[in-house]
Amino acid sequence: MQNQLCNPRGVPTPNVSAILLYCSVTQTAFQSRTTMNCPHCGAGIPNNSNFCTHCGASIHLADTSTTQSPALCMPYKLDLGKLFSDTFELYKRNLGTMCLVVLILMIIPMIFGPAGSVMTFITQMTVRQGGDDTLFAMLIAGQVCLQILQTILQWYIVLGILRQCLYIARGQTDLRMNLLSSPFSLYLKYVGFALAFGGIQFCVMLPTIIPISIGAAMGTFSQSFDDPVVIGLFVAGGCLALPCYCFLIWLTTRLCLAVFFIVDQNESIANAIIYSWRVSSGNFWLIFIAQFVLGICAVLGMFLCCVGIILTGAIAVFGQALIYLQLTGQPNGLDFGYNDKALEGYIPAEE
Repeated sequence: MQNQLCNPRGVPTPNVSAILLYCSVTQTAFQSRTTMNCPHCGAGIPNNSNFCTHCGASIHLADTSTTQSPALCMPYKLDLGKLFSDTFELYKRNLGTMCLVVLILMIIPMIFGPAGSVMTFITQMTVRQGGDDTLFAMLIAGQVCLQILQTILQWYIVLGILRQCLYIARGQTDLRMNLLSSPFSLYLKYVGFALAFGGIQFCVMLPTIIPISIGAAMGTFSQSFDDPVVIGLFVAGGCLALPCYCFLIWLTTRLCLAVFFIVDQNESIANAIIYSWRVSSGNFWLIFIAQFVLGICAVLGMFLCCVGIILTGAIAVFGQALIYLQLTGQPNGLDFGYNDKALEGYIPAEE
């Protein structure tokens, strides 16, 4: 036998390199059948996993173009008792992490606030001393850029808080720094939804904004707010305020989960609004009560010299994440016994 080694007894020795190559190819093929990549972070996870054990994102709902989750076809009923007990239990177990994310969000205005105040003071001094117009324009542009940068950073941190709340709600106990690792495409989608939702809220309040604004302008130009027309405009705007606010509360409650469909499943803005509308159907009063109670708990921290807001500030967002999981039929960390490996390979029962 040529080109083949033999041992002292004359028996051919197997080609070690070929065996190693065969084992490597076989192992790779086996892993390709038993693992897959997370569509959100790209990490390797077991096949048929419904949640990524690295970033905590939902997997089985990520592709809604071909299949639709039963949770989106048949909305679940919100269980307030379970929601409150799970919210406070999970929040208590992760109090340190939740305080950290609120503190990070509060640091941003603490940094930009004094910088903006200094620029405002310099601008006022420039105006009083009759300074150069170019310097004045540069100071104004600097203030605008500073405010834009602060808004961009705050929205990015808020997006990270939403992701971190979902991550913890699913039972992951470690801090994966989702606050600073959101994909830029997801951030753009979140900002687009925030702007669109803000525009919707503004349009809802237009019936009360328009008459009050016109009345204020007429009173200012005429220097008399005793004019019957001005008074009538103010009264009309005030009378329309209550129904506008009621409609705004109803609309906000129905669309409050849209942001989680974007953050968790990377849905488009239109699909996120549709899915939020669908899962909140028949659950309006339950969601409203839950948000009201959680909001009161969050605001209570402000009465402790505003320091308590660090302890309670994120509880409303955290509770809303659990509302999202419950209404879409997804389990939380307590349903799994609360451990980091509990979500790995989880497959829900088919309906």
